[in-house]
This record gives sequence, C-alpha cells and structure tokens, in this order.
Amino acid sequence: MKRTLCALCAVMLLSALTLSGCGGGGSASAGTGSEPQNASGDVKSETKPDNDAKEAADEIEVFEIGEKFFIQQCNDIYYNPQSYEGTVVRLEGMYDEYFDEYNGGMSHAVYRNGPGCCGNDGVAGFVFEYSGDFPAQNDWIEVTGVVKLETYDDGFTNVILKATEVDVKTERGAEFVSN
Repeated sequence: MKRTLCALCAVMLLSALTLSGCGGGGSASAGTGSEPQNASGDVKSETKPDNDAKEAADEIEVFEIGEKFFIQQCNDIYYNPQSYEGTVVRLEGMYDEYFDEYNGGMSHAVYRNGPGCCGNDGVAGFVFEYSGDFPAQNDWIEVTGVVKLETYDDGFTNVILKATEVDVKTERGAEFVSN
C-alpha cells in the first residue's frame, strides 16, 4: 500500500512539475477546430478505443467520481484496488502527460489539484492507457475506463484506467478540490 501511495505522489509531483514548466518535454498539439463534436459541443476523439475494454465497460455499471468527493473516491480505489479491479470508472479533470521512468515510456493522467504536503500543491487522479488520440496539455477531459491492476516484477502493484473514452469538454469543472 505504501508503494501505491508513493506512486500516486510521484504521478502528482511529476504532473505538477510538468504544468509548472519544470518537467520540460513537449505537450500535445492543440486542436485545430476541425475535431468532431457531439451535441453539447464537446470535442470527441477521432480514433476508436480499445474494443476489449469497450466491451467490458458496456457490461458493467459505471462508478462516477464526482467533484464533491473527488479525492476520497480516488483514494478509496487506491486503498482498495482489488475491490475495484474490473470496475468502470468515469471522472473529469485536467489532462497531463509525462515520461515515466519506472515503465520507460509516456504516461497520461487525468487529475485535479488539491491540498498537499506544502499547502495546495497536491493532485488526485489516475494514470490511464488509451489507444486513441490524446488531448492537449491541460485540456479538461472526461475519461471512462476500466480499473486495471498492473503488478511489476518487484511486487509493486499500480492502479491504471484502461480508457474506453476520452472526451475533451468545453466546460471546465473545479480545478481545485478539497474532499
């Protein structure tokens, strides 16, 4: 459990560093305005999501992570990962990407800012995998995905969302949450 919390803190810190400009690296290109939109005007990804994850998502009730208890609901999944494995989760937040030295590749996250160790410098959210197009840095997105547990050779288990949908929203929610 300590490793999961450490991994989440590392993701949060890397996300914060990337947003503040300390992390270096490039960001995804901004939309051109020609992206497909749904009836509410939200930009939709053009590529198809992973079909296996989509089929699993269609068969399971969706666990909505709301704005009011965002941190508590995210933490509950991290504290009880086996209870949520295979559960479909939907949440909104800001998009970030960073180079993950642990797995040696790019990681993608949906998160919100919150209280941290040094004031209001924490973040809460999830790393997610997706086979479609990724949004631009700091876009407000809604991610729907299946909770997947990834165990490494050293025994460390990480919680990842296998996204079935990533939608860019035109209306932003609360970027800072405290519950």
